[in-house]
Amino acid sequence: MYKKLIVANWKSNKNPEEAVQWLEELKQKTENLALKTENFEVVICPPFIDIPTLNNRLKVMSFKFQVKVGAQDVSPFDNGSYTGAVSAKQMQGLIDYCIVGHSERRKNFGETTAMVASKISQLVSQKIKPIICAENQENIPDNLKSFSTDSAVIMFEPSSAISINGVFRAEDPAEVQKVITDWKATVGNYQMLYGGSVNPENTKQLLEVRAEGFVIGKASLSVDSFTGILANV
Repeated sequence: MYKKLIVANWKSNKNPEEAVQWLEELKQKTENLALKTENFEVVICPPFIDIPTLNNRLKVMSFKFQVKVGAQDVSPFDNGSYTGAVSAKQMQGLIDYCIVGHSERRKNFGETTAMVASKISQLVSQKIKPIICAENQENIPDNLKSFSTDSAVIMFEPSSAISINGVFRAEDPAEVQKVITDWKATVGNYQMLYGGSVNPENTKQLLEVRAEGFVIGKASLSVDSFTGILANV
């Protein structure tokens, strides 16, 4: 059984100073909160500019639960002449997880499943665990099956459930359960996360239908809402 993975995807938000403030506030608000810390670990996926700062702060901070750092994207290429790209090799030792194939990357940056396949290979080669976002099985690259079920994570991300302007419409839990069951049977027993309008109010219900963690967007920007989710895990 997997430990629940609670991933904060900050997207294009928070500079290094704001990232530290968020981290310190999270520590303060969870210090005396009754949490089932053995049930989960937290992964913070900030913009690239915040990764070194968060790593340095975490070295001198002590949380009652495990906190790791991830990235929101990675280059499909190795090191080289790729202006603006950050390779998996450059991030080795700085992150434990990396989101790939997010619907916003596909929509706004033209990312393809073939590109996601290359990113998965780059990450796994550096012992960084990809969090593969998919709305359907066609979004999951075939090369995933070349890697063990412990080397990657899959996130079911239905486009209809992505929060818009703060309006949350999570997927029907029955549909979430069906997708997770089907994908585990056909793709493999990878850890299955859910992403799309996750908030403190629907956390328990989604966990009851086999979700093994969450990728949280807007609700992760507020420490109060993120803490509320942790309290319900």
